[in-house]
Amino acid sequence: MKSNKTSKELINCFKDYIDIADARYAMLHNIFENERNKLNK
Repeated sequence: MKSNKTSKELINCFKDYIDIADARYAMLHNIFENERNKLNK
């Protein structure tokens, strides 16, 4: 299936993917920090 999106639409789509990936990384970072802090106590 080929997408007929314009360049601007594709750029906005990529920005959305980047924002989602950044949010997931931040969430995982906090989870790993919490786990590490539990192990250090």
